Amino acid sequence: MTSDIGDFAEATGNTVTRATQEMIQQELAARVLCRRRLLPFIMRFNPQYDPGWVHKDICARLERFSDAVAAKESPRLMIFMPPRSGKSEIVSRNFPAWHLGRFPHHEFIATSYSSSLALKFSKKVRGLLREPGYLEVFPQTGLDPNTQAAEAWATTGGGAYMAAGVSGPLTGNGMHVGVIDDPVKNREEADSET
Repeated sequence: MTSDIGDFAEATGNTVTRATQEMIQQELAARVLCRRRLLPFIMRFNPQYDPGWVHKDICARLERFSDAVAAKESPRLMIFMPPRSGKSEIVSRNFPAWHLGRFPHHEFIATSYSSSLALKFSKKVRGLLREPGYLEVFPQTGLDPNTQAAEAWATTGGGAYMAAGVSGPLTGNGMHVGVIDDPVKNREEADSET
C-alpha cells in the first residue's frame, strides 16, 4: 500500500503527512474490503443501512455463491423471506453490482412478476455502476457507453445485465447469474391454475 500512497502523492503533486498517509491507507483498505465482502460494499453506498444478523448471513451466502459461479460450479441459492425484510435490497439491488465489479465479464438476468419491478432493480444496479465511488472500488468495471438501456445494458468488461418480467423475452440470452425476485404478484395469482 505504501507504493499506492507514493503514487497518490506523485499524481496530486502533494507531500503526504503522516495523518494523510493513514487516511489514504484506511481508504485503500476499505476499497479492498468492499471488493472482497458484500456487506461493506452495501454500507459504502448506503451508510444508513442497518444490517441485522439475517442480512449478514445473506451477504455471506451470496459471497460463497459468487465465488462458486466464478469457479463454474453452477450453484443454486434460494432465499425466502417475508416482504419488507431486506431481501431485495441485498440480492436484487446490490449483489449484481458487487458481483459484476468482481467479474465484469459475467452476464446477469433478473426477472420479477412484472417487467416494471425488474426494471426498477436494473435501474438501481445501473445507478450503482454510475456512482463515482464505484469506480474507486472496481476500477476495471464500468458501463459500456453504447448499451445503457434499463432493460439491457453492458459493462466495459464484456458482461451484461438484462431485466424482464417472468413472461418477458429472455429466449436466446445466456447468463452466469439469474435472479428471480417476487415471481408471483399476489396470493390470487399464486393459486391460479395458469
